[in-house]
Amino acid sequence: LSSFIQLYNSNPITATSVLAASYPPVVGTRTFVGVEATNMTNAIPLQIGGMPIANSIDNTFDYMDYGIRANGSNVTVYNNFFKNIKNPAGNKISDRCAVFASQKSGPCRLKVGGFGANELNLFDECTIGVYAYSYHAEVVNNTFSNIYKTGIDIEQGQQRTITIDANQMTNAYSGILCKDIGTCTNTYIANNIIDVSTGLGNGPTIANYGIMVTNTNITPTLCTITNNYVQKAKTGIWVYRAPTVDVEHNTVDFIGLSNGLQLYGIRMINSDKCTVKNNTVSKTGALPTSGLINLLRGISIENNPLAYVYTNTLNQMGTGIFATGTCTSSSFSCNVMNTCYYGFKFIGADIGDQLNGGQQSDNYWNGIINQQGWIRGTIMPAISWYFTSGPTTAPSALNTLVSTINFSSPYATSSSPCGHSPIQLTQTESRELKIGKIVRNQNSYDTLSAEFKLRDSIFAYHELKTNATWLNLGTTDDLQYQSFYNYTKNSNIGKFEKVRGLLIDSTMIDTLDVEITNQNIRSRCTMDENQQTVNQIYVHKIRMEGKDTTMNYTYEYDSLEIAALQNVAYQDPLTGGDAVYQARVMLFIDVIDDELTKSLLLHSAQEEVKIPDYKLYPNPNNGNMQLKYSLKENENGIIIIYDLMGREMNKYKLVQGETILNINEENLLNGMYMYRVMVNDKSVYAGKVIISK
Repeated sequence: LSSFIQLYNSNPITATSVLAASYPPVVGTRTFVGVEATNMTNAIPLQIGGMPIANSIDNTFDYMDYGIRANGSNVTVYNNFFKNIKNPAGNKISDRCAVFASQKSGPCRLKVGGFGANELNLFDECTIGVYAYSYHAEVVNNTFSNIYKTGIDIEQGQQRTITIDANQMTNAYSGILCKDIGTCTNTYIANNIIDVSTGLGNGPTIANYGIMVTNTNITPTLCTITNNYVQKAKTGIWVYRAPTVDVEHNTVDFIGLSNGLQLYGIRMINSDKCTVKNNTVSKTGALPTSGLINLLRGISIENNPLAYVYTNTLNQMGTGIFATGTCTSSSFSCNVMNTCYYGFKFIGADIGDQLNGGQQSDNYWNGIINQQGWIRGTIMPAISWYFTSGPTTAPSALNTLVSTINFSSPYATSSSPCGHSPIQLTQTESRELKIGKIVRNQNSYDTLSAEFKLRDSIFAYHELKTNATWLNLGTTDDLQYQSFYNYTKNSNIGKFEKVRGLLIDSTMIDTLDVEITNQNIRSRCTMDENQQTVNQIYVHKIRMEGKDTTMNYTYEYDSLEIAALQNVAYQDPLTGGDAVYQARVMLFIDVIDDELTKSLLLHSAQEEVKIPDYKLYPNPNNGNMQLKYSLKENENGIIIIYDLMGREMNKYKLVQGETILNINEENLLNGMYMYRVMVNDKSVYAGKVIISK
C-alpha cells in the first residue's frame, strides 16, 4: 500500500472530524504511510486517535515508513501505538518516522500527546519518533522505547513555538534534538526522562546525547531546558551555537557507562549569553582517577564569550568544570564540586576576572581527591579570582595557575556555597566589565595573540551592535567605544556580521545579495577564509531548498561541498574561528579538540623551536611534495590523502623524530585533494592540496 488513508483539502472531512475508527494493524506488506494529511489547515485540527477509557489504544501503526505524515496540515495525535517503523541502518529522515510533519510556510500546528486523560502515544521500535519541520510543535506526555536515531526531532522553527514536556524515553540512541530554532519565539524543554543507549542502530555521526539544541546560523535562541533527567548519555545536555539558552535544574547521571568514553554532563559550545544554574551531574561507583580528568567532565564551556555558570553540583567528576577558548566575560560562582579529581580545568581559556560583580565567587570544594586539583590548566590573560570558600591556605602551593591567577582572600572554608545569582550591573558597569579592556586593547596573551585579539574584537563588536545604547551612555569614554565600533564595522568583522544578519531569516533573504556581499570580502586570515567558504555553501543550500515546491525540502551537500566543509570542520577553533563549529553542525559531526588545542598552544608558546605545523609544501605542486613534521616518543603517525569524494588515494607512515617526508603522487590527476595527519589514531591536522601539472 502507498497510503492506508489519504486526506486532502478537497476530501469531505469536516473541520471537526476525528479519525479514531480503531483501524487494525496493517501488516504483511510495508505501507508507505498509515495516515497522510495534506493542506488541511482548518482552525480545528484533524484528530487522529481519541480519548476513550483508560489504558486503551485507538489506532495501531505497524511496519510502515511513516505512521502519520502531515504536509502543511493541522494535526492532533492522541492515544495511538506506533511500532516497527524503523530502518536501523539508516541515517536520514526518510529512513522511517512514526509522526512526520513538514511545511514550507504558514503557522500549522502539530500536537502529539497531552496532559489530559489518556492523551498519550506509545512509540516502540522506531527510527525517529516525532519529526517536525517549521511547525508550531507540542510533544507532551508520550512514551518512547527502542528508538534507533532520535526520539523527538524538531527543525527550523521560523517564528514558531516548541514545547517538549513530560515525555519518557528508554533505550533511545538519542533523545531530543532541536535544530535551527534560532528564530523561534519560544522553545521549552522540560520534565522529560531520557535513558539513552549506545547500542541501537546506526545513529547519526555525532555522539549520542540526551538533549541537544543547535543552530547552523547563530541567532538568539529563546530556549529553556529545565527539570529534565538524563542518564547513560555520552552528553547529557548539549547546547551548540545557540545563544541565550537557560539550562537549569536538570539532572544528568552517568550510571552504567564505561570509564573509557568521552562524557559530558552539560556541554556549551560557541553559545553566548547562556545560563547554566542549579544542575546536578553525577557518576556513581568508584572515585575518579587521573585517567578521567579529560574523559569525565561535569560542565564544559567551550568558546562561550559570556556564560553564567553558578550553583551547580558536580559529583565524582574527573573535572568538575572545564573551559577552553574565548570565555571573555564568563563567570563561575557558587558551584559545589564533591570528590572531583580536578575542580576546574582550563585549556587555553581566555577568561576575565572572576569578581562576579563585586561578590565573592564562592565555589566550594568538598572531599578533594587530588590536593593539587583545585584549579588546573592554562589561562591566557592574568586574572583575579576571589573566594570565600575553597583552599584553607593560599592556593599558590597547590596550583599550576599561580602565574596567571591572583587568588584573593579570604580562604576560609564554608559549609555551603553562596547560592546568589550574578549581580545586575548598570549599563556602564556591564560595558566596562565585558568589553572595556578589549576596546582599549589592554588584553595581552602569551600565545596565539593575533587569534585571541581577533576573537575579542568580534565579541566586543557584536556586544555593541546588539546593545546600541552602549555607544551613548553619557560617559567620558563613549568616544572610545564609538571609534572602536566604527572602525570594526568597516573591517572584515563588520562585513561578516552583516552577512550573518542577512542569513538570520533564511526564508526571506535575497540569496544573491548575501552571496555577493560574502564574495566581496577580502580574506585576511584563516578565520576569514573559513567563514567565507562556509557562508557560500550555506547560501547555496538555502537557494536550492527555496526552489523546491514539495515537502521534500532537505538539500544534500555534494562531494565538493562536503570536502570543503570537512577541511574547515577538522581545524582547531582557536585558529579556524567560529566557522569550524558551523561546518561541524552542517555535517552533524563532533570533533574533540583537546589534544590539538594543547599542541597548538605549545607550538605557539615555543615559536623559537619552530615546530612544524604539518602543512604540505609546495602547494600547489605537480605531485611532488613534502611534509615537515615531528613525532614524540610512543607516537605513531600517518598521513592519508583523499580525493573530494572522500576516497583514500594513498597513505604514508610517519617516523618518530622531526623529519621531512617526501611524497610522490605524480599519477594523480590535476585537481584538489584533502589530506589528514593522524597521530595515535587521532586526527591532529587536516588540509587541502592542489595538484597542477
